Amino acid sequence: MTAVAAARLSYADYLQLEAESGGKHEFWSGEVWAMGGGSPDHARIALAVAGELHAALKRGPCRSFSSDLKLWLAAADMAVYPDLSVTCGPVERPPHDPHAAMNPRLVVEVLSPSTRAFDLSAKRLAYQRVDGLAHILFIESERVGVELWTRAEGRAWRVQAFGAGERVALPGLGAEGIELEVDALYLGTELLEGQGAGS
Repeated sequence: MTAVAAARLSYADYLQLEAESGGKHEFWSGEVWAMGGGSPDHARIALAVAGELHAALKRGPCRSFSSDLKLWLAAADMAVYPDLSVTCGPVERPPHDPHAAMNPRLVVEVLSPSTRAFDLSAKRLAYQRVDGLAHILFIESERVGVELWTRAEGRAWRVQAFGAGERVALPGLGAEGIELEVDALYLGTELLEGQGAGS
């Protein structure tokens, strides 16, 4: 990502910038960053996750959204575009931005080399301050690997790592929760093909 303004912007100025540019930008307490593209594997993984979530949730109360849905993280004063998100029940919108949502139950970030460190640290901490968020899913794009952060008691979070051949349980999404197969998230990528799996 690239900073697009030398000075801090108000949220209203940020919205105007987005409207005029036609591109996606993230807002971090007045700092505005342009969103960049990803590698072919990054794009393929994001699409695979979207398909798996849509299929798993299509008959329940929860809905998945692509990276076109902006999330407003009020406690962190941030507006971000995760690779995917899931809400359960009606989408709640902040009064200052009708195109954003503020009640995700799950957020998914496919990690890129340029943003990996930020996603796993500052951005994760911002997500963890969102009331009602149950899971944060980080998916590697240069190797097969998934890291799941799940809200535990109070403000505590539990982290688990998953690899090829394993399943990621996401309780609380729908009546009985859902599971994602790690291999299914990497189908068709060079990463999984390199491990001898099919595409």
